[in-house]
Amino acid sequence: MAESSFIDFLTENDPLGLLKSKPRERTKVSGSVLLNNFEEIVNFFEERNREPQNSTVDIKEFQLFCRLKAIRNNASMVKELKDFDMYGLLKGDNISDIPFEDLLGNDPFNLLSGEYDDSIFTLNNVRKSDRISPEYISRRRFCQDFDKYRPMFESLRQDLEDGKRKLAVYNPQELAPNRFYVLGGIILFLKSVEGTMSNYSFSSGERVRYDGRTECIFDNGTSSDMLYRSLDKALQKEGYTITDYLEDQQELHEGVEETDHEFGYVYVLKTHNAKLRRIPDVYKIGSTSTTVTERIKNAQNEPTYLYAGVDVIETYRCYNMGARELEDRLHTFFDKVRLNINIPDERGAIISPREWFCVNIDAISEAVKLIIAGRIDNYVYDPQSRSIIAKHSSLNTGCCVNGFQNSLDGINLTGATINIGTFHNHPGSTFTDNSVSGVLDSNAQIE
Repeated sequence: MAESSFIDFLTENDPLGLLKSKPRERTKVSGSVLLNNFEEIVNFFEERNREPQNSTVDIKEFQLFCRLKAIRNNASMVKELKDFDMYGLLKGDNISDIPFEDLLGNDPFNLLSGEYDDSIFTLNNVRKSDRISPEYISRRRFCQDFDKYRPMFESLRQDLEDGKRKLAVYNPQELAPNRFYVLGGIILFLKSVEGTMSNYSFSSGERVRYDGRTECIFDNGTSSDMLYRSLDKALQKEGYTITDYLEDQQELHEGVEETDHEFGYVYVLKTHNAKLRRIPDVYKIGSTSTTVTERIKNAQNEPTYLYAGVDVIETYRCYNMGARELEDRLHTFFDKVRLNINIPDERGAIISPREWFCVNIDAISEAVKLIIAGRIDNYVYDPQSRSIIAKHSSLNTGCCVNGFQNSLDGINLTGATINIGTFHNHPGSTFTDNSVSGVLDSNAQIE
């Protein structure tokens, strides 16, 4: 009996209708499944910096190409994924609803059937890596509950615009949960860290280091569970810390009107230099016509900042007075406690930054107010009492400098010159501080 006749016989003798095929109803794709499928396309774009192409070689890429094409031609899918399209992948013309079966029918090489030889993915004689791949460490996924974090990021951005928060050069000691950072130009919130202290063996010996998984929320609607150590290294390379709310930020705008003009900022910084950081009350007083954040973003590469990161302690916004003028007057007022620092640049030339002082931080704020009030000439800074006093109250103003005796391990800094470090001018080199030691007199040098 011919095959067609046999099929006709069965069809005619099917009283229960068992052989009748019912049209298969398409199941509605849930939002999470659709989002996960689109996330694979986004990951492909991030890894290769291009959209998936109509490839006859890479089966996975061809599948992603077909998937993206189907999404682009489905108005409801485009609408649902619009908020997650960070790279404009959904842009396309002639968006319309087309049956997915038509797309599968246009498969002359039968590449979408899923039937292929997976032996090419089996590696022989290759040692399996114990390290987690960088893609997993750094890959971000869409944050499903980002709406509850959105107001927090919007408030943070407003605080940055208003100057209530600042960017500071990242310090590894500041990496902690419930704090904000900037990584690669994107704000992140470190929600939590789960880890332990572990022993690691290095050529130099064993060390105890903290590591574990983090939960990071980014302001572009993504999240990541990257390793704590990986986040730390990434922030050291291209990151900043966002300071806490600066309730005591000061602006020089008493009586400011709409017609008044802003003339930059005067800032007070604390260095991350390991040796100077140990000396109490060492601050840099500087000025800028741009924002403080912009001015200090390259601090680790500039000799005026001692090739080290800095913390912004105070900022003063200047109205109707040039920021440079205010800076010069502060430098003159605190000249007795100015530090003489020598540091080599990348060419080996000695640079002597003149903006570092050993002064009480409260005295700087008080001096600013006296300058604005026009009464600064009636006062002097007394290093011995670490305060500003009226000139007629000073018992021996001519010898005030002799009271300048902030110390470090017994070092008298009176008139001392501080020589910091050696700049190694060759590829892969790092800046190294020389240690501070010894007891000095007024003509000695700190090596």
